[in-house]
Amino acid sequence: MQLLWDLRSSFRCAVLVDPTSDDSEVATQVTELYTAGEPKTVLLLVQDQYVDKLQKSIVEELSKMKTSDGAPAVVILHCVRMALIDTEDINLRKNLSAKETIQFNAKKEQLLTKFPEEHDQFHGFNIMQTNFSKDYVQSSCHVFNTSDLMHITNVVSSFPLACAC
Repeated sequence: MQLLWDLRSSFRCAVLVDPTSDDSEVATQVTELYTAGEPKTVLLLVQDQYVDKLQKSIVEELSKMKTSDGAPAVVILHCVRMALIDTEDINLRKNLSAKETIQFNAKKEQLLTKFPEEHDQFHGFNIMQTNFSKDYVQSSCHVFNTSDLMHITNVVSSFPLACAC
């Protein structure tokens, strides 16, 4: 919700409050919101609902219009409560789970065997394998100047993700 509030001056923002609403009716309302005055991209927050049918309905409704500005008409922000996430969903976190740690350690052993000289140059993998360690980032990225290094470690340490969107 805070994201929508912060972006309200650049986008038209809406929240789907009734997940049982008819998808075609929601698509019509989203299209009307997009075209109200000068066309402006709509950010639509949808919670705890599958969006495939809704997305198809919105695309069908928008295809009836003739827009050519190239900007996206609708961005669907699909947030799911942690209790409702399927095992097939991707859920990003700042820290590795125990299972992921085991998998990364096994993969590291494979890389050590296959690439004995180059394994330490796989920085993306190594950052994840060390559980996003600031110490690893600082030691492996010593070629950057201090301001670049601070930016990199801030990005790694602020890896945000509270919901699967």
